[in-house]
Amino acid sequence: MFIIIAYSGKPKWVSGIFKEEKDALEYLNSIPEDLKEYQNLIKLEGIEYPFFIMEKDGFQFVNRDEMIRALNCIKISQDEDEVYFNIYTIESDYKPEKPGTDYMGILPHDHITNDFIDWYKKEGEDFLVRRGICK
Repeated sequence: MFIIIAYSGKPKWVSGIFKEEKDALEYLNSIPEDLKEYQNLIKLEGIEYPFFIMEKDGFQFVNRDEMIRALNCIKISQDEDEVYFNIYTIESDYKPEKPGTDYMGILPHDHITNDFIDWYKKEGEDFLVRRGICK
């Protein structure tokens, strides 16, 4: 898997996700010069679609088991507004219409909050399926 991440001191957004290196390079070459300097291509070994991006102070690219383990390890905060992390479900290649820009919001995602965890603990993986996170 080939991921293009925009950095500006720290990871900012995922610009593209590609199964094939040639597609990632083609997309990288289409990014305007003023954005290109922030883009970094990384290769992930051993990960296939579907996978998940966990976002909290950066990005982790994980499989289903790793995502579920992360959910199971959350210690509930007394802060009702706490967002533990955002989780994006990635089932296929992704690239925004404007190369190099941040359109991650169009990816299927959930904000992992106390309410989310409460529902998950009550319903288990059926809740994740109903939310469209897992199949």
